[in-house]
Amino acid sequence: RGDESLRAIQFSDTLESLDSGAFESTAITELTIPKGISAVPERLCNNCQSLERVTLLGEVETVGDMAFNSCLNLKVFNGAGKIKNVGDFAFSENGLMRLDVIPQLENVGDSAFAYCASIEFGEIGESFKALGVACFDNCEGITGVTIPSCVEIVPQACFNGVDLTSIVIENGVKQIKASAFRSNDSAS
Repeated sequence: RGDESLRAIQFSDTLESLDSGAFESTAITELTIPKGISAVPERLCNNCQSLERVTLLGEVETVGDMAFNSCLNLKVFNGAGKIKNVGDFAFSENGLMRLDVIPQLENVGDSAFAYCASIEFGEIGESFKALGVACFDNCEGITGVTIPSCVEIVPQACFNGVDLTSIVIENGVKQIKASAFRSNDSAS
């Protein structure tokens, strides 16, 4: 287990890398990732239940597997405008309210945003290449979704447990897997 007394971290501008699990299970409340970091490693803040805010200052394009998994109080994630790849369970089970990275995302891992009950987002961008299994599972804040033509497969349980009021499937989508939209009784 991490150091539960650790609350604040200040990095120098010369920091170039962070290792997997560097702050896992600590009690940090805020994290600012400096400009020199190009990827958030797996499990960086896994199970940091006091973490409320993350700010990316650089050109981060990848968020690794379980990087912010089980950060139950994480509500604000700033500077995400360059993120293209989100790993498996990267943001699952946290309190994110708004996700502004969806338009430029290319790959979303399995259960990447699962159980982010309050999360909302606009449309899925035209840059998407792959959606992971159960990537938005039980994200109750999502009310409508447009699956663009660049997404060929809507994976299993992709929007499972989400009460969508609107689903638009554009030309180009070739397959919708089992339970992709299960529990969406009000979808039109």
